Amino acid sequence: MAVAEIIAAFSTAMSPRYLFVVVFIAAGIAMFKKVSPRLALYVPASLILAQAVTTLLKYIIQRPRPPIEEQLVYTHDPSFPSGHSSAAFAIAIALSVLWLSKTWRVKYPWVWVVVAVVGASASAASRLYLKVHWLSDVIAGASIGIAAAIIVWMVYRRRPRVR
Repeated sequence: MAVAEIIAAFSTAMSPRYLFVVVFIAAGIAMFKKVSPRLALYVPASLILAQAVTTLLKYIIQRPRPPIEEQLVYTHDPSFPSGHSSAAFAIAIALSVLWLSKTWRVKYPWVWVVVAVVGASASAASRLYLKVHWLSDVIAGASIGIAAAIIVWMVYRRRPRVR
């Protein structure tokens, strides 16, 4: 298998549609394990906010993708900002917040944070390698994902807990 095929497969696996499925399954499992629904839905809420902003901007700005003859995979929607990057970073930062705030206790939280951020960065880099995004698309998408996770966490922290 060629490098481009491996990167294309990874990029597909990291697409927002598949990440939504994984995140909601994880949230369901968390609620089944008696994690509060509010806390279990923090990561999905971050992803939803990031994708809503990304999709809205994509269709308002309507930036074309790099030339189709250069792309290693075909994609059809507008380019700016990168949905893959915003989704991956929203999830990575939301999980990092949970781990570092000790809301979800894991062994070696910094190791998991590094793994999550490297994974999100690899997703963003795959979009550049496949030549389906400009660098500014990926940076904007990552920024939106990071901001979404932080904004949702700030809202969650300010909201009084009902028991």
